This record gives sequence, C-alpha cells and structure tokens, in this order.
Amino acid sequence: MVSDIYISLELIAIKLKLPKKYIRQRAEVGDIPCLNVNGRLRAQEQSVREALSKLENQTSESGEITLFKNLCNARKDENITGVLKSNHQLNKAGVSVQFAEATDG
Repeated sequence: MVSDIYISLELIAIKLKLPKKYIRQRAEVGDIPCLNVNGRLRAQEQSVREALSKLENQTSESGEITLFKNLCNARKDENITGVLKSNHQLNKAGVSVQFAEATDG
C-alpha cells in the first residue's frame, strides 16, 4: 500500500510546499512521527499531514506554551538569536516575558 512508504522529510516538505527546516524541526521535537534510519529521518506522508493538521488545530494557549519552551531552550543554550526570535513571537501573541538571572546561594 502506498501510505506505508517511508520517504525523506525533504521530499515531504517539497510535496507539502513547506520549508524543509520546519518539517525537520517538528520531527525532531516529536510533533511529526518519523523513523531514524542510519541518521536520516523518514516518515509517511499521510502521517505527517495528520500530525500537521493536529498542530494547526491546537489552541493559541498551547502554541504560546511551545513558544515559551523554545525561548527557554534557546536561553539555556545561550542562543541569543533564538531568544530574540522566540521572545518576539511571544510578544506578537500578547505574552510578555521578563528574564531574571539565577544566583547561587
């Protein structure tokens, strides 16, 4: 059956007319079901379509939670560009974020 075929995320991105980077990121965080075959991620096109549909239907609140997690991860990794982008996206969603430095003690 055709739907049982696992193809590259790159090919899926092309078929869905979405950025390859977006598809890969969604797969890496577990939003898209995929298999790691010798370091190469493979997925079924229909499964990806269904997963993306579920993501699209999430409430704005859960989207804000995802943005906040991205912000925290970027901050933890000292990725200033990621911090700025995530903070900007949260601000656009109406969420204000302030940072406090942790202190030992």
